Amino acid sequence: MENKKTCLIVGAGISGLLAAQTLKKSGIRVIVLDKGRGLGGRLATRRISNGKVTGIFDYGAQSFTIRSNAFRRVAEPWQKAGVIDIWSHGFHDSTRSFKDTGQPRYKGMDSMQAIAKHLAHDLDARPQSKVERLQRREDKWHLFTEDGRSFAGDSLLLTAPVPQNLELLKQSNISLPNTDLEALRAIEYLPTFTVLALLKSESAVPKPGGLWLDGDPIAWIGDNSKKGVSPDAHAVTVHAGEEFSRINFDRNIETVAQELLNAAQDFLKSDILISQIHRWRYATPVFTYENLYYSHPPLNLYMAGDSFGGKRLESAALSGLRVAQALKAELHM
Repeated sequence: MENKKTCLIVGAGISGLLAAQTLKKSGIRVIVLDKGRGLGGRLATRRISNGKVTGIFDYGAQSFTIRSNAFRRVAEPWQKAGVIDIWSHGFHDSTRSFKDTGQPRYKGMDSMQAIAKHLAHDLDARPQSKVERLQRREDKWHLFTEDGRSFAGDSLLLTAPVPQNLELLKQSNISLPNTDLEALRAIEYLPTFTVLALLKSESAVPKPGGLWLDGDPIAWIGDNSKKGVSPDAHAVTVHAGEEFSRINFDRNIETVAQELLNAAQDFLKSDILISQIHRWRYATPVFTYENLYYSHPPLNLYMAGDSFGGKRLESAALSGLRVAQALKAELHM
């Protein structure tokens, strides 16, 4: 009987899912664990209802570009399969002038999370699986979840935000070289508040449904209805600016939500039926690692994600693809 190598992946964002797909195609057994109720990381979509009205909101990454051939080879089949499509080549600004970037910006056809679901459809991917402890024993990794399950594998890939990875390693008494720790601890993130507003009537956000603002306090307003994500309800996503989010991160979130909705009102022009707010602690990496992934071969330990290449979705994808190549070499595939 063939003795397949197993790679355990913590985090089901685009880095983890692309790494998992690449490894699976090479004949490596992969188990993906994520603490969230759904898969995707910042490929995040939520439904909010008010009576019989249900809005659908992309509330993480709003769109993405394709700049490298490596990512193009991955994304083109998504478009052929109807998972993604071009949304626009730019958006309007606060003066309602259209800013054409000259590059197509892509969206998930049904939602951004649909991209994650497409990647995970044939994977052993397990949401609601929060890993609380790691153990390295007899050249194997053993992972233990908070609900009492355990998983064993030959290699371990962590794709959560780096501070969470380091805390998990510390709690598990797993040591890394001091020079590696210094470089990883230097990675920093900025937070972001996201408000989701279900409107009574159509918003004033111009088609194709996005506004780039100056970030004080709002950086982005996206109309999910005009985007084609929320066909039956007027659903608007409001991203706060990085500096506003940093300064106000520890304030009462409902107060922050109201301030952001007040600031957005000129672009909403509608009564709000219901709203929710989400606080992204690790939204945007500002100081990233020097390589597209981290590896510690003595422990068969790897890290990847948006901290290893830049804040764009494509950078996180390339990190996942690159670390998968390293893992394939390590597992002798």
